[in-house]
Order: sequence, then C-alpha cells, then structure tokens
Amino acid sequence: GFNLEFGNGYQWELAFINAGNRQKVRQNNAQDGLRLAAALDAVTVTAANVGSSGLALGSIVCNVALTHPGRYPGCTPYNPFGPNSATATNIAYIFRPIEVVAHTGMTDVETVLTGAPFNSWAGPVNMALSAQWRKMTYSLDSSTKVYSDVDPLDCTGLRVITCTTASQPWFQAASAPRSEVSTNVKEVALEFNLPLLADKPLASDLAFNGAARYTNYSTSGTVTTWKAGLDWDVSDSLSFRGTQSRDIRAPTLFELFQPSIVGNFNGSDFLTGTSLNGSVVINGNPLLPARTFSQGNPNLKPEIGDTTTFGFIYRPTWASGLSVALDAYSISVTDAIATQNGNSQAAQLACANSGGASPLCQLIVRPINCCSTAPANSATALYQVGLNIARAKTRGADLEVNYVGRVADMPFNTRLAVAYQPKNNTSAVGGGFTENAGFFGSAPIWRASLLASVSVTENFKVSVLERWRDSVTWVPKQSAPLPTLIATMPDISPVFYTNLNLSYSVKRGWGDTELYFNIQNLFDREPPTSAAYNNTQPGIFGVVPGDDVIGRYYTLGFRYRM
Repeated sequence: GFNLEFGNGYQWELAFINAGNRQKVRQNNAQDGLRLAAALDAVTVTAANVGSSGLALGSIVCNVALTHPGRYPGCTPYNPFGPNSATATNIAYIFRPIEVVAHTGMTDVETVLTGAPFNSWAGPVNMALSAQWRKMTYSLDSSTKVYSDVDPLDCTGLRVITCTTASQPWFQAASAPRSEVSTNVKEVALEFNLPLLADKPLASDLAFNGAARYTNYSTSGTVTTWKAGLDWDVSDSLSFRGTQSRDIRAPTLFELFQPSIVGNFNGSDFLTGTSLNGSVVINGNPLLPARTFSQGNPNLKPEIGDTTTFGFIYRPTWASGLSVALDAYSISVTDAIATQNGNSQAAQLACANSGGASPLCQLIVRPINCCSTAPANSATALYQVGLNIARAKTRGADLEVNYVGRVADMPFNTRLAVAYQPKNNTSAVGGGFTENAGFFGSAPIWRASLLASVSVTENFKVSVLERWRDSVTWVPKQSAPLPTLIATMPDISPVFYTNLNLSYSVKRGWGDTELYFNIQNLFDREPPTSAAYNNTQPGIFGVVPGDDVIGRYYTLGFRYRM
C-alpha cells in the first residue's frame, strides 16, 4: 500500500492485502470399524480350505482372508477378551491416523480518503470516506470419506457388523472434503466529526460524530449499519459521551461452509419414545440408528445488534492526577446465530409443538411427518447447524478510576476497574429465555481488578494486582422450571487473587535494561469448584472461567531495549 498527502491536510491511502492460512488437525488413533470387524471375525483354517488359501492347517486367521483374500491385507485376528488381550499388531491394524486440513485465504483491496472539506461555526469538520472489496476462500482436505445411499459403504466379507448403505467406516465422525468455496464483500463507509460548540459556557467543546456503512455480502445481500454519537466537554474537569449504533456480525466461512461431519445417533427419539440403538424391530425390520450431520449453513444472515452507551469522565481540579470514568451500555441482538442440534429433546418437541412451523423442524428428517408419535416415524437423520433464530440482550456498566501521584514522596499510580453486568440473556430453544448473568459458564454479575504501583527508588518498582469476582450460580436461570436437584445446587463462592511484580531497571546510553520477578497467585488461592450431581465427583462441572487452576507460580525475566 501507499499513502499520499495533498492539499490542505488531505490524506489518501490505498492498500492491497493477500493472506493465507493452513491448519492441519490430526488424530493419531482413530478406530477403523471395518478393520475391527474383520479382525474380530477369527476362524481356524481347516482341511477344506487350507489348499485354496495357502494358510497353515489349524492356524487362526481372519475369516475374510479365506472368503475374500486380498480385501483386508494385513488383518490379524483379535481376541477382545481378557486384560491386555490386544497385541501391538492388533492395535496398529485397527487404529489409524486421520487428518483434516483446512485452507483459508483472503484478498483485500481498500482505500481511505481523510480530510476536513469545510468548517462549521465551531471548527473544522473532519471526514473519512472509505471503500473496500475483499474475497475470502475456504477449502478442506480430509483423509476420511463420507458414504451415502448414492455412494454406499461396501462391507463385503464382514459378518460381525451391521452395515447399511449409509454406514461410516470410522467410529469417530467422518468429515467430508470441501472443494474451494468463496464469499466476497463490497462496502463503502462515511465517518465524520461535526463540531457544534467551542469555548462556550458549559460547553468548552461539543461535537457530533456519525458514521454510515453500506455492505453487500455475496451470500446474504446488503445491510446498512450506522452510528450516532455526542461528545460534550462541559469543562476541563467533566465530559459526557453517548452513542447509538446499529451493528452486525457476519457469519464466518466455517459457519457458512463447514463440510458435513457424519455419524450415527444411538440415543432415543424424544417424539416417538423409540430407542435408536438398533435394538427395536418394527414389522420384522430393525430400526436403524439415525444418521447425524454436523455442517455449515450457507443461508445464514448477519447478526444484527442495537447498542446504546452513555457515560462520563470526571477529572477533578481539587485532586490532581485523579480521573473517574463510568460508562453504561445496553445491547440487543436479533437474528443471532445459534448452533442447534436436531437430536436434542428441546428441538424435537419444539418442532412437534409448533405443528411443523418451527425452523427447528428442518433439523429433523422423519418418514411420515413432523408430528406423528408412531414408532415408524422415528427420525432417520438429525442435523446440527447454525440458524438465525436466537435473540440476546445484555446491559451493564463499567467503572474505571485512575490516580497518578506520590505517596511518601514516591511516585505512585493505581487503577481500579469494576464491571457490573446484571442482564445477559439469550432466547432458549422452543421459547423462553436463559439468563446467563451470574452463571459460572458466562460471567459474574460483579467483577473488579485493582492495580497499584509504587517506585520505591528511581530504579526499583513494586506492583500489586488484585482480582476479585462475585459468587456465581451453578446453572443459568431459565424461564422454564428446573429439576429440584439442579435448582437447589449451591452457588460457587467469590474469590480474590493477588499477583506481585518486582522490577529493577537501569537506563544507559546504550539501552534500557530491566530485571523483573513476578509471582502469580501470591497466596496460592485454590479456585472454588462447583458441586456435582453426586458426591463421588466433586467439581466435575469445572472451574469458573478466569479462576486460577495452576496455583502459585514464579517468573523471572530480563528485558533489554536498544
């Protein structure tokens, strides 16, 4: 790219970016179901087949070596009974590595023109006009293959396996490859800052700032976003600020184009009450496990958010070095992308209760219709995809207090940050909501951190960081009643963590040198854990995100800056 300055303070920037990323995920010990079936079917070579097979009379071999020689080369009989019965040869034959390699790329061209084309009565009106075009690509290579009715799995010669045309050879879910797909985005935006008042009583500075952006996605069409804000400096000591905006989050390439990961569902159908583990027989025919498909959704639209913020900054003249900032926010998101699974009870019952009108019905394939409870109507395919069906709302406030001064004639500074988030709910499948505020899987309602640093000498500095969070609940609050066992689980207690940092720095003509010693979790505070369904596994549901699971540890470091 390059920059060009011209005229009276105008700047023009033009940039071209081309980037690529390759990510390989390898599972070294994936279980091959076909090889396992071949190895389990062990027989003894008899006089009747020794001649044609060339195998030693009385030897134990894989049956497929006699019936279909050459189909499963290297097959070694596997006796699954008893401890340590699997030999190294068995393991090497049955378990194989599988790999998935994802390729993503981006080509981006953007240009920005900034300047102040004219003045208002209170000063220059600064503006920025920008345009951008970007193309993103995604492809995936997989060492596994997904089979279907059109391209069925061939289980010839295998007797100890239930094999249909759509069975998969791997016990792990198989991932289909994806040829390269792409999206492109075109957008143009205008931003400006309009001074309204300057050097007036109760308004040393008052400015309106706004922005508008027009975006066109090749997958979902056009969307317009905007922002309107006001910055009001009442005096050098007090300032107010507020914004209202319409924001979006576009679906990622993975959310749009994730290739199918196919497996089998062996659980129960919540609508028909029928087990899908292959044990049920209807009219003499076994009910096969439903296939599961986890995949992207190319019909996803951008999420839409409406954000309101309001706050102030106070820098009192009577306390030099002190500043206080408080900002409140309210965010509402519609068309939020939520991953839904057709094998869940909530999705299946929500579809039936809606009479087939719910968007969740597209996740479930049944032979008859959406709502029949007959065993013959049990699901044959269940999908897990992202859908634009969720809503989310949150509100809260952030407080920040900074002080820079001297204590006992030593340079001292401190920073206090407090977050308050009493509302953070999302819509639930089938209606209602889930309130995540204060839930250990989300965030506490109150949390704070305090950092204090003092320079004991010109070269030696001591810093202490104190982190605190409020108590959190074991489960989120829901509009639907919870089982008594879950609803009465005790809260996870609040916790403090203390970090200490000591540093010694020396400045010389040839550079700056710093030696530092840090102790994380100074008092070795163990994280409070949640309760469990039973007393044999306390804390099974984990630790609150952000809590310290390591304990006290030390870091000694050295920095040099030229």
